[in-house]
Amino acid sequence: MGIDFEELLEAHRQIQKAIESESNSIAFSRNVSIEMIMNRYILLDIDGVMVPINSWKAPAMANDGFPQFSEASVSALNKILAETGASLLLTTSHKDKMDIFKWYDIFNRRGVNPVSISIIPTGKNRFEEILNWEGSDDFIIIDDDTSLNDLPIELKTRLITTSPMIGLTNEHTDNAIKILNNE
Repeated sequence: MGIDFEELLEAHRQIQKAIESESNSIAFSRNVSIEMIMNRYILLDIDGVMVPINSWKAPAMANDGFPQFSEASVSALNKILAETGASLLLTTSHKDKMDIFKWYDIFNRRGVNPVSISIIPTGKNRFEEILNWEGSDDFIIIDDDTSLNDLPIELKTRLITTSPMIGLTNEHTDNAIKILNNE
């Protein structure tokens, strides 16, 4: 059972208020503290992760004009979110095509209900964006881009590489959860 879109927007507003007031004691309906939300991230690509890429056919499109996520990817991502309380940080090439509220809508319509979504600052390429990101030390990178294997070892150990034709699956979840939970 997921939270509804209005609850996501309210959670986002509470996060913004907490940031502005420097508070760290807000708790959400999922019993996830603002400290957890502010400190754990899933750096998420979409094509090849949430949307399997097949060169011989275009992905199925949803009514909102964005590709449908695979059921397996939705299930795997939801498990990671539920077990870690992580926030999504979009690294996808689509990240600048929509505002943050549209991204909440896209994920919510596809059955993914993150407490927080943000967008990594745009850079020369994804490798550089991740390399230059100055966020938390508590994160994972989920991507199908094999050029990320050239990241420095401290980043590469946090990389979950998917097969672009399959995307994120439950086979990836245990490792992702262990990394985010520092196990």
